[in-house]
Amino acid sequence: MSASSPSPADNDRRVDDTRTTSGRTFVVVSMVFLLVLLVVLLVVSPRLQDQLGMGGTRGFSAPENPVEVTLELNGEAVGTAIWDAGGICAEIMDATGTTYRTCAEPDPLKPIWAIDAPDEAEPGYLLVATPPDVVNIEGRTTAGETFGALTQARELPAAWAIVPLPDGAVVDTIVAFGVTNSDLGDAQCGVEDGGSSTSVRLGGGCVVPQQD
Repeated sequence: MSASSPSPADNDRRVDDTRTTSGRTFVVVSMVFLLVLLVVLLVVSPRLQDQLGMGGTRGFSAPENPVEVTLELNGEAVGTAIWDAGGICAEIMDATGTTYRTCAEPDPLKPIWAIDAPDEAEPGYLLVATPPDVVNIEGRTTAGETFGALTQARELPAAWAIVPLPDGAVVDTIVAFGVTNSDLGDAQCGVEDGGSSTSVRLGGGCVVPQQD
């Protein structure tokens, strides 16, 4: 007695099962490929690790030896950008000999990583940390005065810009610009919940919105 041939319905079910299995296999293979690609990118790209906060302290992988770059204001050395196991920080000395320290907090979705304007510093200054692809910053005070400065120490994973502030000046906005003068994003100051800052010169603090 010969075996009966599969019915058309059985054939259709087998085709559907094959398609379902193939679809699931494709999804799994795609996910594995993307995961492997991400791992490879993280391994070969220290800067990507830094931007994702997966490096050393403060999101920056520490160099074997500390790296220091002099920071200038109006052509005179006023401080140092330091890259070491503690991250990347800037130490600025004012006219009284007091040193103020500010550290960058990397965020791949923000064009500004730190803003500081110590109220006790004499003369007053504004210090801004940015990603190294930021070439200059511009901004204005609440009185409508405009300011601008080129970033320095761009060879480090964070660049720095220093701007002198007139007596009584309060920062209103800061804008970061790239190589082609493209607007990379801004910071709005005069915000009561602007992080941990309570600087009068920043109007209480600044907020940097995330960029798409």
